[in-house]
Amino acid sequence: MLTFYISNFCYAQSISQCEGIVYLSFQIEQGNIISDIFLQLGIDDDCDSLAIDFTQKWVQEKPRLGNRSGQNVPSRLGVKFTPDQNPEIIEDELPQATAPEFQGGEYAKMRFIGNNLRYPVRAVDRGDQGTVVVAFVVEKDGSITNIKVASGVSMELDNEAVRVVELMPKWLPGRFDDTPIRTQFTIPIRFSM
Repeated sequence: MLTFYISNFCYAQSISQCEGIVYLSFQIEQGNIISDIFLQLGIDDDCDSLAIDFTQKWVQEKPRLGNRSGQNVPSRLGVKFTPDQNPEIIEDELPQATAPEFQGGEYAKMRFIGNNLRYPVRAVDRGDQGTVVVAFVVEKDGSITNIKVASGVSMELDNEAVRVVELMPKWLPGRFDDTPIRTQFTIPIRFSM
């Protein structure tokens, strides 16, 4: 674990009570600017925002991280908070994240969709076809919630794609460092005649 402290870095009293680790992934652009920040695992909004601010300052003060290639450099790290102490950067032994998975894998998911998808008659009559992208959350227990159309084709096809996702059994949840986590997920469902 690398301890890093910026002498002029101040944070609010309420945030000084944070405890835990915020894990981030991001790109380092030229000039040591970070972009495409993805919060892999957070504590709460205040601590997560502080971790992002702290990481931006840390990257700017670390010349060895400099982006000399002209291309963005992918990076991951953790920011550890201990009450009434300065945050610490964790670079070594970062936990791994795994995406949620349909029980039985990709082939089983495609077979489930194929067995349950019904082309709406009105959509057939109008010649509607295309790919509906459905977004949803896979909860820690594998259940599916917050189902919505991220990219639709027509009301009939969109509704049918949502109906099929609602029928799905529990998934294997996403994991972070072997701990189940809530994960946003999208799947495309193709309608063609």
